[in-house]
Amino acid sequence: MRTRALSVLATISQPRGVMRFDGNAWTRAGALNDWPAVLANDTAGNVYAAGRFTQDGSQACRYLGRWDGNGWQPLAGGAPISVGGLAISPRGDVFAGGAEDFLLHRTACPATASSFAPGCSGGGGPNELQVSTLPLIGGIYRAEATGLPTSALAFELFGLHPASQPLINLVPFGVPGCTVAVTPVVSVSRLASGSFTTTLAITNDPAWIGTTIRHQVLVGELGGPGFLAATVTNAIAAVLGRAY
Repeated sequence: MRTRALSVLATISQPRGVMRFDGNAWTRAGALNDWPAVLANDTAGNVYAAGRFTQDGSQACRYLGRWDGNGWQPLAGGAPISVGGLAISPRGDVFAGGAEDFLLHRTACPATASSFAPGCSGGGGPNELQVSTLPLIGGIYRAEATGLPTSALAFELFGLHPASQPLINLVPFGVPGCTVAVTPVVSVSRLASGSFTTTLAITNDPAWIGTTIRHQVLVGELGGPGFLAATVTNAIAAVLGRAY
């Protein structure tokens, strides 16, 4: 399992615990006193372990823990019974299950994304912007733009505040009815053919938790000596969250 702070983690049965591979050698990761049945990670690279362990060295860590770079920290006070199944939701919730019980630890600061303004159609059909990876701090935000013309120059608009500006007021070849819904702080341009994927690294600063990043793509359809038309995708409001 690849992580942000480590390189690779793997569970072992003898000696019981977790091993870390840094690219050159395997070393012990922490000092769990019993077997970790499963490892999981979130999109920010945080690593979680669950199993039959109750201690990490001298620290109590009952059946459920999270790696902090030096040792395993108890997660939400641990679990009442040993855990054999573990999963992390895209928004940062932790699901853990044992033989007779199931736990759900909901993050108080979930990462979310929703569309808050419609897009319009261009030469490739309806322009759509869809989020595939929710923005946990320390992780990434990923979205796909589809339905674009086969030859286009796309301008990605990123900002913190909404707008409501008719596109035709900004560019003379804007399609009537299309609206720019983001006040851009940063604009990134790229050539596109039908679709593209964008990835944005998210700061690991907790001060940004709860911040809304707004994202929209302005699409200029190319043809002849210049632009044939300009349209936009729907606009996304993505809230930065933190895993449990």
